[in-house]
Amino acid sequence: DNNGGYTNSICVDREVLILFSVVPRTKGEPLLRLRNLDGDAFGEEQVELRPGLAQEDVDRARGWAKYVAGAVIACEEVAAIKDWPSAMHGVVTSSCPAGVGLSSSHALGICVLGGLFEAAGLTGAISPVLELRSAQRVEHLAGVRSGLMDQGSMIFGVRDAILHGRFYDLKMQ
Repeated sequence: DNNGGYTNSICVDREVLILFSVVPRTKGEPLLRLRNLDGDAFGEEQVELRPGLAQEDVDRARGWAKYVAGAVIACEEVAAIKDWPSAMHGVVTSSCPAGVGLSSSHALGICVLGGLFEAAGLTGAISPVLELRSAQRVEHLAGVRSGLMDQGSMIFGVRDAILHGRFYDLKMQ
């Protein structure tokens, strides 16, 4: 996937779940408040962020908070979101252990992006390829030079099926 070739992948039976609400936001208020219900496993219990973050903010964040901060920047850079009429408040939990190669950070990034797209009023308006590019940007901001296969598997994958990806033109089947 890093070289624009073909991949075959499957989804695993693990998940990251974010339960959130979208609430009206006034200028200066946080864009995002997330509480990690798995604090013992993933550290950093709560994250509160405002729009307009920079790479330095991601670098200062620890653990899962890096990916949450990266999602805010990816929305603004890749999806070109400039106006945040609403905020995202919620909790996150996971059955996917961190650091064991099951793409827990990819799953977290995709979940946070989905909530932020909704907070921006763009539910259903973001193409899967734009979501894929945004998810990759989250990883790159956090310092992980990932390709697109793991995120593509999560966005385009179907239970009990193999996903064939063509990364030179971003076609999935």
